Amino acid sequence: MKSKKLFKIISLVVALCMVFSLTAFAAPKNYDSEDEEDDDAKEFVIKNGIFKGDGNGEYFWKEYVKRGDLTLMIVRAFHLNMINKGNFEDVDKKDYYFDAIATAKAHGIAKGDGKHFNPKKYVTIGEAILIIERSIKVANSNVVVDRDFDLDKFYNEKNYNNYATRGLIAEMLEKVFSGNGSVEEDTGLIEYEVGIGDELVTFNDADFKKVFNDLVDDEDKDEKLSYVKFSLPTASKGTLYYDYDTDAKTNEEVEASDKYYVNKSGERLIDDVSFVPEEGFNKALEIEYTAYNSSGDDLYDGLIKITVSGNRNFDLEAINYNMAENKTKTFNDRDFLNVFNKATDNEEIDFIEFKLPEAAMGILYYNVDSNKVFDNDEKVASDNEFELSEIDEIIFVPAKNFTGNAVIEYTAVDKGDDEYTGIVKIKVAEIAVTE
Repeated sequence: MKSKKLFKIISLVVALCMVFSLTAFAAPKNYDSEDEEDDDAKEFVIKNGIFKGDGNGEYFWKEYVKRGDLTLMIVRAFHLNMINKGNFEDVDKKDYYFDAIATAKAHGIAKGDGKHFNPKKYVTIGEAILIIERSIKVANSNVVVDRDFDLDKFYNEKNYNNYATRGLIAEMLEKVFSGNGSVEEDTGLIEYEVGIGDELVTFNDADFKKVFNDLVDDEDKDEKLSYVKFSLPTASKGTLYYDYDTDAKTNEEVEASDKYYVNKSGERLIDDVSFVPEEGFNKALEIEYTAYNSSGDDLYDGLIKITVSGNRNFDLEAINYNMAENKTKTFNDRDFLNVFNKATDNEEIDFIEFKLPEAAMGILYYNVDSNKVFDNDEKVASDNEFELSEIDEIIFVPAKNFTGNAVIEYTAVDKGDDEYTGIVKIKVAEIAVTE
């Protein structure tokens, strides 16, 4: 009798242990791709030798991927040249992915915590996206990829902590190399830029009207574009706001269900929608929208591409200049002193250094002769230090026929060696030609 009771107790304990272990194992849920997308992805990774099967035609698409194996797939997919400048402490020389991880580490793709990479740990969806996007940024001439490709727009952030399967990794890589899943080329594209030093970009309904005119046939133009609805960017990239006020403590966020009109009194307008990038985000993102007529019928799906450039957080206010194309602009030391004084407590400028503008925008010159003949020896160098009184002798010469915004970063250093970053934004306007 006692042995039977003991057996029942042991059986119960074993059963409970199995239940708890299965529950714990299932915590990071599997996230698999749609079957209709799988075939192209599978064919791509097999054909290109990225995935190796068991020799019998089995590729284990539903199995989770370890971090070490993903790194090996990345090296194969991007044809990275093998480099060994050291490896992580937890990667053994006998491991088949040792060289791949060393290569990925040298390229800044595999980072871990600096010392450990945890190669035998399953990779999450979020980690996989991050590693693949780093690979895109360092891709060499051996492969052709869009360096601004935004992989995470295809996946739900809520699933980022779930483990990635081999099938899902195949899907990600196929998207990167084929652009599969992006909006069709004939869908209207609207492009904006959040430039260096800019806090936001505000939409313009004229851009949406132009897309409508380009896409909708003449016989259908009587429907007219009435309003649009936006898909929302992930919070890690930024936020869409309505009637954004930079001085307000809180602002109204755009809702995916709300209608934003081209021109209708008393309604929310497209012209009042702004995108504010998240601090630290500095690459391209895409926001999809659907256009509707006044009857509520959807006309087409469109795409807004926003490029967020570089550092937007500077210590000093921007200095703004306007000029005409093929002219020159001389800096004013009072402008630099004014923005410096606003940001400091009676500090004194010791010197100013400039980060040179791109050659396609123009060139900075210093101490040019009265005839304004710009010689090479008068070009400003990145290591030149200018006293405040010398700023009046710096001239910006835009590239021939350049129009647009030229942005020049600089650093002001005070007498105590404290540094303050700032920018000069020069708007170069096209000269109107009269016939």
